[in-house]
Amino acid sequence: MPDRPLVPDRPLVPDGVRVPDGDHWPEAQDLGSWTRLLAVGEALPLRVRCHRVNVERMRTHCVPAHRHDHYEVMIAIRGTYACMVQNQALSVAAPGAVVVRPGDVHEDRCTGAVTFASVNFAVMPGPTPFRSLDVFAAEAPVASLAIHHADELVALAQRLSATWRRRDPFIAQLQDNLAEELLWRILGLVPIATVAPALATRLAHQGFAAEFTALLTQQLSASLDVPGLAAALGISTRTMSQKCVAVFGTSPARYVARLRMEQAKALLVQTDLSVKRIADYLGFADQFHFSKVYKRVHGVAPARERLTPEA
Repeated sequence: MPDRPLVPDRPLVPDGVRVPDGDHWPEAQDLGSWTRLLAVGEALPLRVRCHRVNVERMRTHCVPAHRHDHYEVMIAIRGTYACMVQNQALSVAAPGAVVVRPGDVHEDRCTGAVTFASVNFAVMPGPTPFRSLDVFAAEAPVASLAIHHADELVALAQRLSATWRRRDPFIAQLQDNLAEELLWRILGLVPIATVAPALATRLAHQGFAAEFTALLTQQLSASLDVPGLAAALGISTRTMSQKCVAVFGTSPARYVARLRMEQAKALLVQTDLSVKRIADYLGFADQFHFSKVYKRVHGVAPARERLTPEA
């Protein structure tokens, strides 16, 4: 699955810190890097299994009406792909795509030359072992699942097609991962109202988690107050507190403290900074207060953290 949301990386330690492995940072050129946020987990506990990929080139292509128990994505590579979905006519010119949902009745009606890929995959766990999870809203208009600018889906379909020529013990996992990427890219291309409400809510929470954590990460060494954080996010203090409880399971102040301690542990393990300098960097009044908080959270004093091998 796609790894979203992400934020631009920032230096883990202050300027001028020597890294134990001897890298000379001033001589390096940062070409851009990304770090997954500590708070950002999976948007939904789902798994995608790729069933089949076909790439076909035909003068005409007509298939009688049939019902799907899983997902089928028809991706136009050249020409125009036309079909009926739930008795509604849809057509997309290359590069375009039509998403057929579980339970939809689908009929191919391509009357002109067309090259297209069809990707079939299941999303689990579904309501039954033989039916995929609904990631689209039941009331979403059929037309909203016709995507008219889908170059990225064409590229994914071509990558998926190439995998079927390989024979190795890892290929099924790669095919599933590519099908999962296809699903997340589709969700990013359709209107948000098309997404199933439960998934849309979870994605909204993840968006807040990314924005809030990015703001904190940029200001961990500053004095952070709840009203100031809410103002920076453009929301009320009450709304921010409610979102923090819903997303992180705790208050803003407690989440700030938790994030600081995660950063403190990373600095202790990954650098040779003194405990005092780490305490200063993270905005603590003195190293004694820092050590007390660190031991309460991690169960070991900062000075002993470096002496304790990881399990």
